[in-house]
Amino acid sequence: MGYGQQAIGKSIRPDEYGTCCLAPVAPCLRLTSYLLPIAYCLLPAFKKDIIMIRKVLFIMLTFIACAGTIASPSSTWAEPLAQKTILANGLTLIVAERNQLPTIHLQVMIRAGSTQDPPHLLGLANVTAELLTQGTPQRKATQISREIESVGGSLSASCESDYAAVNLSILKKDLPLGLSILSDVLLNPLFAVEEIERKISEMKARLKRMDEEPRQVAQLAFSKKLFGSHPYAHPTEGSSETLSSISQKDLRDFYKTYYRPDNVIIVMVGQISLAEGKGLIEPLFKEWKPAPFIGPVAPQSPLLRCRS
Repeated sequence: MGYGQQAIGKSIRPDEYGTCCLAPVAPCLRLTSYLLPIAYCLLPAFKKDIIMIRKVLFIMLTFIACAGTIASPSSTWAEPLAQKTILANGLTLIVAERNQLPTIHLQVMIRAGSTQDPPHLLGLANVTAELLTQGTPQRKATQISREIESVGGSLSASCESDYAAVNLSILKKDLPLGLSILSDVLLNPLFAVEEIERKISEMKARLKRMDEEPRQVAQLAFSKKLFGSHPYAHPTEGSSETLSSISQKDLRDFYKTYYRPDNVIIVMVGQISLAEGKGLIEPLFKEWKPAPFIGPVAPQSPLLRCRS
């Protein structure tokens, strides 16, 4: 699908993920799961009423089977989990309308995880992600925190092996303010030298604490044994040696390579429809232009190669 094409209002239903909507009958199924073993245990004690007990068991099993059929994803009443659209610049927007939630929960996922780290700059993806909220040309880090917290919201950035994420939680009435700050940190990260130095020192201290925790040491050893030379074997924080090699230019180059709208998914959950979400997101990110991907491709996991 080209950047100019839109998949407006495409529903994402449970059957797309192989899951089953059992929520409406979950309490009944839970009660049945408790009663079924009890009834089975009573069989020897009620030999005279064995026929009755069998009838009860049959009714319970029939109810479970019917409930599973009624609640199957193919049912006509099954609500879509979410709706998806792709904006003109390639940014993917997914909205799950949940009117029972008083807040809007939003997650921006960027395919810029630690698997994209160059071998000599392990930790680059993580430092890049965590510096997003540490200042822009319009807002200092303290101002970002103060503006979000003044309305009871939260904004954070993190990095995993496969993706970086920016999370926003805020009341719907304050959503325009939250999205304004979110778009600012995503589109205009400053990567100030003093913030880079502070973050790298923080990462080194975190790595030192990890070396003192047996569980972390065991997990790292297991990952290295399992994944070998694959990036999954390394912690997202990198190492003290490679962190010392990261420069402001490295961060800006990594950001320019991976932080593109066609490499981003925004998920919104709460009291908001797809049309509302698109109306708020599109004006803020319309100037974010896609670009050809010129970065290295992460190697395939050894486990996936074995399975294939």
